[in-house]
Amino acid sequence: MRTRGLCYILSPMSRSPDEEKRRRILQVSFEAFGELGYKRTTIKHIADRAGIAPGSIYTYFHDKDTLFLCAITEIWDRFSQAALEATENQQIAFRLRAEALFKVAEDLVRRSHSLLTGIFAVPERRDLLRRNLEKACRHLVPFFEEGQRLGLTLVGSEPAFHFYQVKIILSGVLWDLALVDGEAFETELAYARSAWLRELEKVAL
Repeated sequence: MRTRGLCYILSPMSRSPDEEKRRRILQVSFEAFGELGYKRTTIKHIADRAGIAPGSIYTYFHDKDTLFLCAITEIWDRFSQAALEATENQQIAFRLRAEALFKVAEDLVRRSHSLLTGIFAVPERRDLLRRNLEKACRHLVPFFEEGQRLGLTLVGSEPAFHFYQVKIILSGVLWDLALVDGEAFETELAYARSAWLRELEKVAL
């Protein structure tokens, strides 16, 4: 067995895992857990969607819970990567990068709403949320600090507190969205989008 963060892969004796198939299983799992939630999603359901035998999933993931945790980590990794790219691509105007970053976040949270609700409901998963949240915030802080220099007011003037301010903003939005469903979810997401775009009006293109 070799470790990859919280998501470990079981290496079979006869062959090495196919990384492309692993990614496909993760993608399908992300969609299935996001649509159906943890309890209603089965390994067979995921395998059918991926077009593989159910037993093949166990080549890559120990059990359903491991697959669920890996799907959560995959979501956060995508967002963290988007935040890192938004920080690094300074040849593109800040406001355009900020709008694009919000679209990535909006897409991920919409597609994984059931996952988000399930994370807050289980203590062990809340710890996973905390770790991934802190990782994302570390990538976001330099981006927010760049924005502050351009006129954003979401973080204060004390750099020592920037991490915690970003963490409070991000966790607050996630908690708010986890508490609502359906039309109320879309309404809250629209409010978050409107607030972000209004803040960006302070930054010139």
